[in-house]
Amino acid sequence: MKRLSWLLLLPVLGGALFAQTNYSILGTVPPTGTVATAYSASLSVSPSFSATWTIVQGSLPPGLTLSGSGTSASIIGTPNTAGTYSFTVQASLSTVDVLVAATQSYRVTISLPTVTFVSSTLPGAVVGIFYNQNLAASGGYGTGTFAYVQTGGTLPPGIYLSGTGAFSGTPTTYGSYSFTVQATSNPGTYPPSSASATFFISVAPPALTISTDSLPAGTVGATYLQSLAATGGIPAYTWQVTNGSLPGGLTLDLTGTIHGTPTTAGSFSFQVTVRDGQQGSASASFTIRIVEALTITTQSPLPNGVVGIAYTQALAATGGTPPYGWSITSGAAPAGLTLSVAGGLAGTPTTAGNFSLTVQVADSAAHTATKVFTMVVGAAVKITTSPPLSDGTTGVSYSQQFLASGGQPPYTWSIAGGSVPGGLSLGTSNGVLSGTPTAAGTFTFTIGVTDSNGQKDSASFTVRIVVPLSITTTSPLPGGVVGAAYSQALAATGGVSPYQWFVTDGALPAGITLIAAGSLSGTPATSGTSNFTLQVVDAVGKKATAPFAITVSGALIITTTSPLPNATVSVAYNQALTASGGSTPFTWSLASGTLPAGIALNPGR
Repeated sequence: MKRLSWLLLLPVLGGALFAQTNYSILGTVPPTGTVATAYSASLSVSPSFSATWTIVQGSLPPGLTLSGSGTSASIIGTPNTAGTYSFTVQASLSTVDVLVAATQSYRVTISLPTVTFVSSTLPGAVVGIFYNQNLAASGGYGTGTFAYVQTGGTLPPGIYLSGTGAFSGTPTTYGSYSFTVQATSNPGTYPPSSASATFFISVAPPALTISTDSLPAGTVGATYLQSLAATGGIPAYTWQVTNGSLPGGLTLDLTGTIHGTPTTAGSFSFQVTVRDGQQGSASASFTIRIVEALTITTQSPLPNGVVGIAYTQALAATGGTPPYGWSITSGAAPAGLTLSVAGGLAGTPTTAGNFSLTVQVADSAAHTATKVFTMVVGAAVKITTSPPLSDGTTGVSYSQQFLASGGQPPYTWSIAGGSVPGGLSLGTSNGVLSGTPTAAGTFTFTIGVTDSNGQKDSASFTVRIVVPLSITTTSPLPGGVVGAAYSQALAATGGVSPYQWFVTDGALPAGITLIAAGSLSGTPATSGTSNFTLQVVDAVGKKATAPFAITVSGALIITTTSPLPNATVSVAYNQALTASGGSTPFTWSLASGTLPAGIALNPGR
């Protein structure tokens, strides 16, 4: 505030009257202001009088106005243009008689709003990890919108600055990066207001980490090769075992490769440490399981199968790393059988034969083992003995072997229906029907057979049991007469008809022959006694023999001569007739004519 002396002029009619009085403009006028920021100054005149307020020299900053009346006035408004402005304010009162005035000069500087970055630091970044950070600024002129641009230095590779102040991207290279960013307020309007600042982003390599989670199992005697892996840090890496021990036969080299040929089965735990180029380190614990070599333990040949009978056989393996997976690599399983991944060979064979197949087992570590298997698929069990059975004879030892094929021996035999002849029994293990029949007759029964797999077959049979073959004709045979026709039937019982007869010893009388069906016939030609043996053979070859004799006499002649002695009526008559030759006893008969009345022929004399 300045206090000045002002001249008070008092004009007087017919002359001028001057009186000097000190008048001052009082108040605070801020010497500085800011564009877009409200500005205010209050003025007053002292001693007070009702004044008119005007700018009499210079000009107010654009956006400000002087208003007021009476003893006070105000400079108010919002500056819109930066610069330094000088102006003089006058408070005056003008009448006809008096001119009262007070003036005051001012200098006001209007500045652009200051742009300020809210933060001067940026957080660090990590290689390979997405980075996102926004810059913020305040102040400036306008609506509070800022435009950002890099004006110097270098951003980390992979990170970019957007016009809105966003740093984003995935850094690719570790290091410390310095760059300058300019923030401009209210871009596109005038006057612009900006500020620049230098920022730093430190990009660290990713944390050193062992990325291998686990190690596969190994097999005794099989080459093992497995590399450990790490991420982050600063390559190159070096590796070493820092606790525990690797399986025997394996080593870890500096590059992180475990290699060698395991010598001992077991589970081995150890710790490895990796160090990077700046001696950062990371450690992890591992376990390696070493197993025995993968081997198929199921023996060949496989158990036999039978057509039509369900078959199942589990294949087994040891060693390696379960679970196992099974497959056929060459050959083929018998038709109707399949091999599952779990190692089960199962199904129902449909074709008999000999089969060979190569089976492979693979463990979870991709180790494999193979083995060639053979197996036989037999036909279904079947009774091969065909009827008819041989006949048997009461009292004579009998044996009949029943046979079967196919299936899976040994077989078990049984009487599945009917009854065998009395005195006979069936061997359950050998299938022999044997014994000594006790009763004749025809017997029908069913023979059953069961193999070791439970498969069955049956067949019906009939056996005839007869009484023993014997000749019933007795000796001697009726005699014959030379020249007289001779016929004699032979008889036999038992056995199986028809019979056939044979002379096995001696000779028949001359002129007599044996008919095979069982009779002697002919005309004897020579007298005498003939001794011979006859044999009868039945239909199944059973035989019986008996000795016989036939006596052949000379021709029969009546030796009583004719005429016979005379007879007298009413006197008893008796005359013996005689004969020779032939075979006695003789039988007499009247061949022709008529005897006298009262006389009769006695046939036996």
